[in-house]
Amino acid sequence: MPSLKEIKGRIDSVNNTLKITSAMRLISSSKYHRAQIALNNSKPYLAALSDMLSELRNDDAIPLSSYSDERAVKKAAIVVISSNASLCGSFNINVEKALHEAIENFRNSGVESIIIYTIGKRVTAHLKDPSYSVVECDHLLSEKPNYSGCTKIAGDLMSGFVKGEVDRVDLIYNHFKSMGTQVPTTEQLLPFVLGKSTPSKRAYYIYEPEKEKIITDIVEKIIFSTIFKVLLDSCAAEHAARTVAMQLASDNAGKLIQELTLQYNKTRQQAITNELLDIVGGSTR
Repeated sequence: MPSLKEIKGRIDSVNNTLKITSAMRLISSSKYHRAQIALNNSKPYLAALSDMLSELRNDDAIPLSSYSDERAVKKAAIVVISSNASLCGSFNINVEKALHEAIENFRNSGVESIIIYTIGKRVTAHLKDPSYSVVECDHLLSEKPNYSGCTKIAGDLMSGFVKGEVDRVDLIYNHFKSMGTQVPTTEQLLPFVLGKSTPSKRAYYIYEPEKEKIITDIVEKIIFSTIFKVLLDSCAAEHAARTVAMQLASDNAGKLIQELTLQYNKTRQQAITNELLDIVGGSTR
């Protein structure tokens, strides 16, 4: 049976851990709310761009752009987003599983080469297979997404797609669904496919410059904005996952403290009882 000193030391140690997990929960909760606001603010802009593109496409059959060219996939690129820090439950594990599934699917479909663009230190540290190339992007984008950083990554991907260096680009990230649910998601970025959109009003427009140039510009902005939205989505999901994980850790620490306190009291009571028995036994001799 452990001594009173050992039990007291364990209680102090768990108390210190509880203080850390509680502080991390509060910090992550604050960051989560800010990330959620940023994510919600980004959606109307992307929706407006999609509506503009749908309006242009509804007038006549104009091809989207060179970014929408469908061709046999022999070279693929994957942009995978993880966190830089741990202690966020299964957040990074789910992304890694989705990544390996995507790699396996590409290989089974006859893809000859795969380039993986990583955003986040956690997933980068686990990519050791020499059969694919790894390009490390700015890992700070995982914590603090910014539009300029997204345009650089998107520019490299679009340039490679137009030049034929890659035939398809996928995004892999954790989609924020709710505080307790983050869904590993694989989304096609290139070739660009216009999703379903219903413009609110039909009107006659005079386009300047020509429609083809406007469409290309809008498609580029949609691609930039899509990567930015995905980073914001992943950021919100990360902080939500860490908030829940730290809450569970704090709850478990509280339960453990209760159990250790009960054990401490029982051991202390037993020690007092033994001392009383020794005193009574000595006085009767």
